[in-house]
Amino acid sequence: MDSSIGDVILNNVTRMYNWYFVRIDGGGSEFDIKKFNLSRSCGSNRTIQLQCTPKTCGLSTVPTVGAYIIGGDVVQKEVQWPFMAALMRHNKHICGGTLVHERFVLTAAHCFVFSSTDDKHRPMFDHPNHFSVRLGSTKNIGSTKHLQVIRVEKIHIYHLYNFNDNKYNLDIALVELEKPATLNDYIATACLPKPEEKAPLCYGLGWGYTNIDDFGIDPVIDLRQVKLQELDPEVCKTLDASYVNDATKLCVSYLTNSIKPCHGDSGGPLICRHPSGRWLVRGLVSSGSDDYGSCASPNGVKPTMFTNVVDFIDWIQTIIKSAK
Repeated sequence: MDSSIGDVILNNVTRMYNWYFVRIDGGGSEFDIKKFNLSRSCGSNRTIQLQCTPKTCGLSTVPTVGAYIIGGDVVQKEVQWPFMAALMRHNKHICGGTLVHERFVLTAAHCFVFSSTDDKHRPMFDHPNHFSVRLGSTKNIGSTKHLQVIRVEKIHIYHLYNFNDNKYNLDIALVELEKPATLNDYIATACLPKPEEKAPLCYGLGWGYTNIDDFGIDPVIDLRQVKLQELDPEVCKTLDASYVNDATKLCVSYLTNSIKPCHGDSGGPLICRHPSGRWLVRGLVSSGSDDYGSCASPNGVKPTMFTNVVDFIDWIQTIIKSAK
């Protein structure tokens, strides 16, 4: 072994119950164990021991982002946002979501409420078999190289959520998957935030409509991204007279006031970068996303309300732990 190698990464390592040795010659920092010849003895009597450790949450490449989801930038690399999920109903996109555990996706509760022919709200919380989740792809239809589609086993709605409340209070849900997602560079978990953590650099992600005139006509296929800002409650009140300062909500706006989320963006994350470089799911698109008349309105100064994930951390962690 070349002692100058330093840290060594071995890919495709499978579990072995006996000791084997491989010889590593030359420089480099990444090796595929399948290309080595295994031996029962170590001729040089010089060895290193490798230990596999799980990846931390919130890892992603840093994006370059322009305009918002309405007219925003198409995400070019699937590895860029590996925790982004598409929630599907009967194989059709309905909402965004965020993978926060290999078996759980965080989204908005109102994604599971549908209007019936008599205009009454019809909750679908008890019909998980109608839903599935797409992971590892920036497209919400078709097949891609790293795509994983996993059926939903159970829908956990926050216990105080009222599906008849059109103000989207306590608008949060955890989707439990039938099986764990296989985590890799293209599918990973976002970190849950802590109250004291500051992460001012934030982005919105979604498959919402990019033109309100296209609603119900052309499907939105490509994931889009945008830089967003959280507004101070007093500023928010000046822009939206109906705003009530609520710890369970975040008031969020694009850097200009003419852009808003639109249908299909619901449940998607407000994803913020911690100074450590990890990405935290700070909020979830809630009210404002289904107000079709305001989507991309030239005078659309009204901000969007995001569910404040920090306020629900105990609930999230309790559900995840109980399912293990």
